Amino acid sequence: TNFEDYKPLDMNTMLRYNRLTSGVVLVQRRGKEEQCNVGDEKYLQFMPKCQQRTYAEGLINPSKESFKGSDGVTEYKYEEREVGLPGSGNFDVGFFQNLDYDGDTAADQMA
Repeated sequence: TNFEDYKPLDMNTMLRYNRLTSGVVLVQRRGKEEQCNVGDEKYLQFMPKCQQRTYAEGLINPSKESFKGSDGVTEYKYEEREVGLPGSGNFDVGFFQNLDYDGDTAADQMA
């Protein structure tokens, strides 16, 4: 989208400039676990637990419990990070994974 014309419907949904500086940040937001409401108890053996939805960009009703990644070693902790200009009061929340700009290094991080 760099300097290209926008469709009117895209004006508020797409970034004006796309820029990759030092890598990529993946953010996972997890809903709290609860008993499933499936309407009939006989189905609970197949689906005993459900994840609640998160609301307002993950700020309302998130699960903040730490968990281990697929490697069994990396522990992800819930974080709140300020985004934008310092002191702006804008925050992103969730479990963050910073991936290096170099594709091979990023692939190793995801393995």
